[in-house]
Amino acid sequence: MNHQSLLKDYPLYEKDLKSYYKKPQPQIIDIKINVDLFPEKRTYRSYGSLKLRNETSGDISELFIQVPNQIITNKLQAEIPFHVKDTFSDFGVSIVELDEPML
Repeated sequence: MNHQSLLKDYPLYEKDLKSYYKKPQPQIIDIKINVDLFPEKRTYRSYGSLKLRNETSGDISELFIQVPNQIITNKLQAEIPFHVKDTFSDFGVSIVELDEPML
C-alpha cells in the first residue's frame, strides 16, 4: 500500500481497527534478525524473532500484528498456541487470539 492509498483508506483503517487501539499489548523486549543476501539475484531473505513481555497490569489475550503487505511472511509461531481471529489484509493486520492469555 503506497502513501496515497494509505491516506485515502485511513478512515476505513480507523473504523475497522479503532476497537483495538486501547487494548493492552505486550512490549517488545528483544529482537533478533538474520539476513541472507543474494546479490547475484538482487534479493534477500530475513528471519528473526521478537521476545514479548506483558508489562501491563492485566492479562493479554489478543495480539495486534501489523506487517507491511510488501513483506512476505511464510511462518508465524509462538510459545503460546494461538489462532488468527481476524485479518485486515488491506492494511497488513492480523488479530491473533492466544489460547492462554499472557499474564
